[in-house]
Order: sequence, then structure tokens, then C-alpha cells
Amino acid sequence: MRKFKILIGLLVTLTSCAAIEKPAVSSWYPVRDGIEYGISGIARVSGSGGDSGCSGSDACFLIVHDNKFPDLPFIGLVSISADRSVDYRTIAWPSPTQYPVDLEALTALPGTPGTFLACSSQGEVFRFEWDGATGELSLAEVFELPNVSRGMNIEGFAIAQVEGQLLAVWGDRGSGSEPGGIYWGTFDPATNAIAPTGTVSFRVPFPENGRSISDLKIDGAGVLWVSAAVDYGDDGPFASAVYVAGVFERGANGEFDFRSNTSLVPLWRFGDRKIEAIELVPGEAGGVIFGTDDENQGSAVFWSW
Repeated sequence: MRKFKILIGLLVTLTSCAAIEKPAVSSWYPVRDGIEYGISGIARVSGSGGDSGCSGSDACFLIVHDNKFPDLPFIGLVSISADRSVDYRTIAWPSPTQYPVDLEALTALPGTPGTFLACSSQGEVFRFEWDGATGELSLAEVFELPNVSRGMNIEGFAIAQVEGQLLAVWGDRGSGSEPGGIYWGTFDPATNAIAPTGTVSFRVPFPENGRSISDLKIDGAGVLWVSAAVDYGDDGPFASAVYVAGVFERGANGEFDFRSNTSLVPLWRFGDRKIEAIELVPGEAGGVIFGTDDENQGSAVFWSW
């Protein structure tokens, strides 16, 4: 049954891509030059038209940048048109409020359109509202992930509705000989409280000696998608891969258990890009989108039609 759920999750995503009668994406599409515009997290903006800030676009996404100073951009909006042209614009961080340092992940809050949570490498979570009609961002609250210890580097954070419950998952990247770590718990949207449930170590076969987790997302079947990446400096070289890491299921006690994929297969692999952001888009026009933080080479997106 567990293997069946993983297979179904894959088939739903991949067949939705194949059914679209549009030209397949055959290359990466540049978003913005410059090290300060790397994409370290991505989340789809729901809805369409001017109310979501996506008028005239086939799809649009909020992205976060891992900058550390208030004079640099933290959040942007990427719009992708039907002809695959890409538009980017920076979204101003509200002032005066606490500004983030090193944002590494972004997730939409299921069931609450316009609400997003961005997470820093140190486990600070910034919950904010995005008004597409006005283009304004308002910060609602800042809180911390549970059990984040010194030396950890959080690279992925996602929330999904699984089996009627909001499941939060976050990932410590790992590096070199050190495996990454997958952590999870239930999320209460009224209080922003996360009740931690469990953790497992995680290591990928490719790329070697890199970060086993550079981002993660969960689909509605509880399947966990993870990207991994390596870089050897601001000019590269880079390499990345994307995996199905396993599946979450609710046990007899009502808590989520994680069943690791014991035979990891790189579903996508790239020898010249550093993927630090992934998003899952369900439906007929859906697919998997990747965003890169290619340091001095800037950022790019890849939509897997």
C-alpha cells in the first residue's frame, strides 16, 4: 500500500504534465542575473488575474532570496507566460518590521489563499500575507521551528494537507559526509504551533558530497519530494537532483509516520545547476517547477511539462 501511494503520487504529477498539448520545456529560463537574486524557495500563487498579481500570466510564483542585509531583496514574484517568457519583480519587505536573514524555503498555507510562510536557515518562520491586487506584503508573525539546534542549516520547509491534517515538514541540509535530516509534525494555523512528531536521517546518492536537502515539498498523498545540490564556489561547478524521499501516513495513534524510500532514484538530474527551490502544481496545466540559486550566475526556472 505504501509503495502504491508513492507510485500514484508520481503518476498524478507526471501524467498531468504529459497531457498538456504545449511545447515541452527543453531548457532553463533565466530569471535574474546577480548573486543577490538566487532562488532559495518557491510557492505558487493561487488564483489568476489581477487579484493575484498574475494578470496575463500562465502561472506565477512567489520566490525568496537568501540575502542577509535589509538593502537587498528578500522576496520576488516570477510570472511565466504561455510562450515561456519569464518576468520578475521584487516585492518590498514591509518596514519597519523584523527583516529576515538567509531565507531558504517558502510554502503556501493550505486553505488560506494569500498566506505564506518563509523559513530561514536558522529555523525562523515568517508568516505573511500577500495582496496581489496591491502588490503589498504584510508580516503577520515570526516564530521558530521546534528543536532546531546550533549547527543545523534548514533548507526546506513545507506544509500540506494530508489525510485531513496540516502536516509540516522541514529539512536540515547535511553536507559532505554528514547526512541531512527530515523533521515533521502537525501544524496549528490558529497559533502557528508545530507539534513535532519524528525525524529521520537522509542521504542521496547524487550529487556526492553535497547537500542532501536543498528544498522539499509534500503532495496531497503524503509523498515527500526532495531536491539535493552541490556547489564548489560562487562560480560553480554545480549539480542537482530531485527525488521522492518517501511517504507520510497517519498511524493508529493519529500521528504521522514516515516511510523512507530505500532505493532512491534521481527523477531529474542536472550537471550545471544548483536547484534550491521546488514546487508542485497539480491539475491539467500542472507540473513540477524548479528554481536555482546559481550564485554569480543568478537564477533560472525549469518547468517540467
